[in-house]
Amino acid sequence: MSAFWWAMARFLASKLSGRRAKFLQRSAQDRRRPPSHFPTIWTSLHRSPPPCLPDILHLGAEPQHLSPAQLRTLKAEFPGVSLMRSIPVVDENSIDLARSYEGIADFLLLDSYRSGDRQVGALGVTHSWELDRRIVKSVRTPVIIAGGLGPENVRDAICAACPAGVDSKTKTDKSDGSHTKDLQKVWAFVTVARRLNCGTI
Repeated sequence: MSAFWWAMARFLASKLSGRRAKFLQRSAQDRRRPPSHFPTIWTSLHRSPPPCLPDILHLGAEPQHLSPAQLRTLKAEFPGVSLMRSIPVVDENSIDLARSYEGIADFLLLDSYRSGDRQVGALGVTHSWELDRRIVKSVRTPVIIAGGLGPENVRDAICAACPAGVDSKTKTDKSDGSHTKDLQKVWAFVTVARRLNCGTI
């Protein structure tokens, strides 16, 4: 679980009376699975008896494997689930890509991308915060920024891009390769972000 989700889960738990915050997110180890793996999202959500649906579904597939039209279909079938779509921040085309999900995705997650990956993000490297800022200003959808963010640089990222939220995966993991969170790093990350007091979670 990334630092964003850790903080968001605590936030929602404090705001939602008796309702449990649930999230469904693909792991970094899934990045090289074939596109045929992605329809399992629909299969999982359609299980009988009805499953415990997540409040927010994070979809990190490469754009060519999950289009705005497909996201719209998913949204129509599960209107009670908020959809967060990852956007690879690479160049000017990333701005148009983010706009293409306007009115469909409930959140946009701007993340780093490596050519050839089928998943966006979980690389531990930063990208252009200037592009992030331009995307934030060009859409009405709440934008969360990610990509190599940790306690040491999250303040600069927020000041540069003015996002609705920030996310950290790699830079707040333990250094033992277990992909589990280092809670001291998570605490430091959340503390720095909240000190800015500008509406960023």
